[in-house]
Amino acid sequence: MRRHFLTATAKLLSIALIAPAPLIAHSAVARAGHLLEPRLQPGDEAEVEITLEMGGKLIVADAQGKEVRLPVSAVGKLEFHQQLLSWDLAATNSVRDVRRYHSAAATLKSDAAGAERKLDSNSTTVVAAILDGRLMANGLDAPLTREQADLIDTMADPLTLDRLLPNREVEKGEKWSHDKEAIASLLGMDHVAACTAESEITGVSNGQVQIRMAGTADGVIDGAATELELQAAYLYHPGEGRITKFNLAVREERKPGEASPGLDATAKLSIHVQPSTRGASSESEFSVEDLNRAASFSEAEVRQLAIDAPQRGFRFRHDNAWIVTAEPRDLLSLRLLKGGEMIAHCNVSALPSGSADQSTTLADFERDVRHSLGEKAEQVAAAKEWTTSAGHRCFGVFVDGKVDDAAIQWRYYLVSDDSLGATSVSVTVEQTWLADFADADRLIVDSLELLPRAATPAEPASTASSKPSGRRAGKTRR
Repeated sequence: MRRHFLTATAKLLSIALIAPAPLIAHSAVARAGHLLEPRLQPGDEAEVEITLEMGGKLIVADAQGKEVRLPVSAVGKLEFHQQLLSWDLAATNSVRDVRRYHSAAATLKSDAAGAERKLDSNSTTVVAAILDGRLMANGLDAPLTREQADLIDTMADPLTLDRLLPNREVEKGEKWSHDKEAIASLLGMDHVAACTAESEITGVSNGQVQIRMAGTADGVIDGAATELELQAAYLYHPGEGRITKFNLAVREERKPGEASPGLDATAKLSIHVQPSTRGASSESEFSVEDLNRAASFSEAEVRQLAIDAPQRGFRFRHDNAWIVTAEPRDLLSLRLLKGGEMIAHCNVSALPSGSADQSTTLADFERDVRHSLGEKAEQVAAAKEWTTSAGHRCFGVFVDGKVDDAAIQWRYYLVSDDSLGATSVSVTVEQTWLADFADADRLIVDSLELLPRAATPAEPASTASSKPSGRRAGKTRR
């Protein structure tokens, strides 16, 4: 629940910070330090419960560009069984688990509307991974939608928690700082520029070490400058070698960004992790087949999400980095974020009946594209025709040109079927970003499936879709 109104909210959903239990007398513990060592291993299982709540203001611009602050709130609860597939202490390395959600639901409210979010019954078994510092998740049996992925993408995901441990002996009252990468992963940030977060042991209760954390983190979330103040109380279980309870309170101030609104909000989150009993007689929640399938997912597959829009006449898959920013009638607009930078823009448009048929040629489409671009076009970089995996005919035309002295590449695709009509995919990317872009449009095009849709009146449109934006796709690197 990060994007748009969902975007800004789900990352911050949480519930009550726990007060640490009273320090009990324990002479041996009082004299000695505590080895705060994560001992997670592939195969470890746990029952996880996450409760979340948030309230504050969403910051958007009105039609005149004036800043408007809208009340927003959210509450949610997630319950799932987790089994680790891989784990590593280094925050820069990827880790993975498979989880089965028993429940996953959230209620989102603003002054104008409300929304309920939950996982469908066929999307409850999920492969989750920390990739490039961010949580990515996909359904084991069917791709998740953006709304479903954002629902389960919370701060302090269990895959990130134990990276807060210093992996050494620490005495009561001694503080340790946290790596920027670990904090970025914990808080779901693209990048952390400055971090003052520190933890310290405050006591021991029922054999578990009580720890407090406090500090700030400044950086970027979804391409927007963000300042966070955080306080946490958590428990480390020496016998289990992991954090079993983590409560977090966050104050967030986020500027409006290229792909999401701003946010001024306070959030609370509580996580309970109950490790499953280890032993040969214990039975796993997951079948061997499920575990093998989850382990075999490539990183690209874990990152994939699905858009199913039968009312528009298409469905397709896309990388998690693409964010839907507008959804007028027959059009979807997406922006691609990489490392917090907006580097490309994409429109997927259902075209009116008769826009393309068997008589339309690649040369016709290329001519139409050049006409739409006008004087901005300099040369055709590529033009080709192929059949997609769904059996649809596809034209692709890449054109290099300039806008305000910035070198741009426009990529136009026409996916058509005589019985199902046509859909245009248009992409704008600054040429300096092409290496980072890495053909991120191909998954959209190759997976695009045309669907029957009710005929609706529409204005005539060229097969190149709407005229390309003159706006530059990228920004100067920070």
